[in-house]
Amino acid sequence: LHTAFEQWWQPHRTRITALAGRQGDATALVALRQELLASFSLALEAVGLLDPFQVRGIIAGFWVQPRYEFLTLMARGATGVIDAWRTSIVTALDDKASKSNPLEHKLVRFLLGEFVEAIAELEANKAELDSQIKAADPKAPKDTEGEEGDAEPADTEEDDGAIDEAQVKVWKRELAAVKKQLKAKQDSFTDQLGRQVDALTEAAAAELLLTILHEDMRVIVERYVAAQRKDVVAAIETWWDKYQVTLADIEGRRDAAAHALQGFLKGLGYV
Repeated sequence: LHTAFEQWWQPHRTRITALAGRQGDATALVALRQELLASFSLALEAVGLLDPFQVRGIIAGFWVQPRYEFLTLMARGATGVIDAWRTSIVTALDDKASKSNPLEHKLVRFLLGEFVEAIAELEANKAELDSQIKAADPKAPKDTEGEEGDAEPADTEEDDGAIDEAQVKVWKRELAAVKKQLKAKQDSFTDQLGRQVDALTEAAAAELLLTILHEDMRVIVERYVAAQRKDVVAAIETWWDKYQVTLADIEGRRDAAAHALQGFLKGLGYV
């Protein structure tokens, strides 16, 4: 199925970017939609893994997601699509009430992958240091287990796992440094994104757009394959629950039960 998908994608990817500059040409968009739906169904239905309805659901779902990007592509080209994505990311970043994470936008993942990984690493370090500081409580009283009236003093030796105040101070300094680095990274995000987007040529923007669309469609295909795999597993488990006990076992149990019943009847004098 993956091979069939890739073989279908390669000759049709350029038909998408061919929409650039064809603003107002509604027939071109309709023709592209019909071609993609028909050719995709023909290519993947032949594999036999998914039924025709599932295959058509994949391509229909793919078409619905980027329909606005296609319209932008026709009006402003590939660079216009990338620029529109940048605008939506920056807007979401400034909107404190927004529930979406701008760093998870598909453009950011592909264009600033290393930058996002660096932020994620800093956030992980921050969380780890914060948890260590909260877990350590050097001011807590030592647990002294001595019975009242004992002549010997309680053992005041620190536990092996005890953390001294010096270590906590080191962690706090490290945490402050990580927070400073994280804030600097987050503050430079918009500038980093802007420089990357502005550096794209029309050809590079088109290639990036196709890469992102390909990934979007691959995710849809994987989702349908995963659902199909679950159905297959569920069917096999159902068959196993029904047929794991063989007919010979059932007949053997039946004969044993009949023999036991015969003995009871004899004991009761019915036979």
